[in-house]
Amino acid sequence: MKAVILVAGKSRRMGPLTDHIHKSLLEVAGRPILDRMLRALDHNALRNVVFVCGSMQDQLRGHVARAFPSLNVTRVENPDYASTNTAYSLSLADAAGESIGINLIAAVHLERLFATLAERIDTGAGRSEYYEHAFNRMVADGIPFRAVEITDLPVMEVDTPEDYHTVKQELSAQLLA
Repeated sequence: MKAVILVAGKSRRMGPLTDHIHKSLLEVAGRPILDRMLRALDHNALRNVVFVCGSMQDQLRGHVARAFPSLNVTRVENPDYASTNTAYSLSLADAAGESIGINLIAAVHLERLFATLAERIDTGAGRSEYYEHAFNRMVADGIPFRAVEITDLPVMEVDTPEDYHTVKQELSAQLLA
């Protein structure tokens, strides 16, 4: 199994917080967000990681090489990261892995996922939309998806400076415990 981590974007909504540092390298409770993801993967014996990179990829490459030298890393570049979204980035990782963010896609459904992404990108909409649109299409076509309750886990999406400050204030104590 391989993890796919989408880190291509410029994080424009983060404003000046990400002018000089990649969003995934912002610290929460003394550690970069990316380190928390990679430690969780390592804890679960998942050491094959595919990064879809774009903005500040040299910064990410250097950090991962220094902090996680034992990872088996594959890098896929999204050269259009400034004008595309997660659906396009994920499509570039075609057949590279089974785990996407906190979504686990069964290997038997990967071909369908990448075909759905390709179809949406070919029709024009997929280049600028989130990959969840492909998930919705697959659900409508009868592919089983299920949700797992994560309310009590210290996780939160970070898209804006307000999100980042909330994470630092509300989740840091849980992460340090």
